[in-house]
Amino acid sequence: MLPIIHSGDVIMVDTSKMEYKLNDIIVYYTIESGDLKLVAHRIVHIFSNKFMITKGDNNSIADKPIRINKIIGKVIAITERKIENEKKEYS
Repeated sequence: MLPIIHSGDVIMVDTSKMEYKLNDIIVYYTIESGDLKLVAHRIVHIFSNKFMITKGDNNSIADKPIRINKIIGKVIAITERKIENEKKEYS
């Protein structure tokens, strides 16, 4: 599946709703090497009310299960990045 969100895109996240379903794109946080990292991935499996498995649209394998309490919210809008034409000079 091609990614729906590209590097540089701006996303709007609804943090008020806590009901999620398969194929929703969510934003959750993780801590890697002591650094906070925000991830926007699609829900591919839901385990009861405690865990979910997500996957990036362009990734070949799913992520490790995440706890529901790590979810910040659901992506409700995506604004595409604007690419300006760059002039490149070759010598």
